Amino acid sequence: MKKINGRLRQINVNVYVALLWRLAIVIFLFSISRFLFYALNGEYFPGLTVGRWLRILKGGFRFDLAALFYVNALFILLQIIPLPIRYNVIYQKIARIIFLITNGAALLVNTIDFIYFRFTLRRSTLSVLDEF
Repeated sequence: MKKINGRLRQINVNVYVALLWRLAIVIFLFSISRFLFYALNGEYFPGLTVGRWLRILKGGFRFDLAALFYVNALFILLQIIPLPIRYNVIYQKIARIIFLITNGAALLVNTIDFIYFRFTLRRSTLSVLDEF
């Protein structure tokens, strides 16, 4: 919604542009998460050179892209289905809820590693569930 001349007007955006914008925001948040992880756990990586850090960032970005598509597979499918129903308000609300829940969970698990790493000296994987 955009306020024009004191009135709220809905801005119509191409669904594909909106999809790419949302995915770009999530990949940005994943990248910020990587920087925060290093900022909070930098003392566990002594002697990290700029070259190695750039390699880590490159590999991390590739991993984040894969994770982005795994986490958002259902949402992407819901947005690219070429049916008129995808413009329905209720359909879009459900899709938005799916987007928020799946990405919220992914970011939550990612941020849990900020502290978890200090105890195990490794990132969490599904093997964490075996411990519980």
